[in-house]
Amino acid sequence: MKSRYDFMRPTQDEENKTRKGVPYADIMSFSIEEFNFSTQPERYSLFRRDVERFDLLMFRKYGAAVYDDIILWLNNIPSRHFLQPGQVLVLPDRVDLDRFFSRKSR
Repeated sequence: MKSRYDFMRPTQDEENKTRKGVPYADIMSFSIEEFNFSTQPERYSLFRRDVERFDLLMFRKYGAAVYDDIILWLNNIPSRHFLQPGQVLVLPDRVDLDRFFSRKSR
């Protein structure tokens, strides 16, 4: 089974190009124009607990924490370290997320 990292290109940021000598996947390598919303996305205001445990928010909303990177990418947020309580995120339907990844896997 492929993961989200199979669909990303390695980072081009020279300063952060490797982690322990290995290039890592860059979520920003996806073109945001390639994502299509089939339904109106939810607008969700973050609580402190969501900022502290973003993975648990993803699990509550989508049943899996693996959507964290793409949610950050869709909201133009480079990493979870930039999240703040009260910040509003756009959360698409899981069907749209899965469709995006399945299209990329072809």
